[in-house]
Amino acid sequence: MVPIFIFAVIVLGWAVYQDNQMKKKQQVDQLIQDAHQSLKVVESNPNNMVLEPFETADPVL
Repeated sequence: MVPIFIFAVIVLGWAVYQDNQMKKKQQVDQLIQDAHQSLKVVESNPNNMVLEPFETADPVL
């Protein structure tokens, strides 16, 4: 009886761990998707002023 209880606890713990990992992956995927969408909005803005690298660098004296 005790080995069955221990086995059930281990299986339940593993299932909870897997569920937690899946939720974390979904959150990260959603965050990446939101970031891509935000980037598209910024890039499509006609008032977006992108500075070239030479414009942002400190002037050489």
